[in-house]
Amino acid sequence: MPNKTIYVSDGDLPIFERAQELAGENLSATIAGALRRYVENAEARAKGLEEIIVKVGKVAITRKRFWGKLLAKGHVADDAAKKQLWYKIYQTAKGAFAVSITSHPKWWYSDGSDWKNWDWDWDRQSANWGEWWKAWKQDHPQAKPRSDEYTMKEYPKMKDWQDWSEQAEHRLEIYASLEEVGEHVPEELYQATRQALRDDPIEDLDI
Repeated sequence: MPNKTIYVSDGDLPIFERAQELAGENLSATIAGALRRYVENAEARAKGLEEIIVKVGKVAITRKRFWGKLLAKGHVADDAAKKQLWYKIYQTAKGAFAVSITSHPKWWYSDGSDWKNWDWDWDRQSANWGEWWKAWKQDHPQAKPRSDEYTMKEYPKMKDWQDWSEQAEHRLEIYASLEEVGEHVPEELYQATRQALRDDPIEDLDI
């Protein structure tokens, strides 16, 4: 078996000694495993891939991790099922296609049948709102301003508002070919994925 000599600096010696304690007599295998992961990660980044972490589940949420690159994403409303769906399509390190889907009940769903019962005078209601707001500020002089910046600091997950619903469901579907993806995602999203896979993903228009 070939031998390799590794020179360790004085500053790094404590970490090697600690690794020896944890690995026992199998330190070489531990070092080889760490180097293997380093090489795999470095090669993936060189190919333009990144580490992807997605949620899976509805009640007991788990997380899955893989290397890939985002090809397309989009959102559709399923009026028949009264749901909203968010799609993210990735190409994995081994050339497969991973489709991450987040769905939850469509909030404030209405088929329009109740609109006839709405009686909204915009000028009157706007004036009432202004008077209510003035009265509320007088009763709450210490209230902090609700600027966008403040709101985002207080609620850092607002950018992921599709995850707010407790009834959200997360799925991860893996397909071997782009044709299979096309059978399970909206047509527009499928075409966007095809476009992203081209050498030049920008479509030239003859206009």
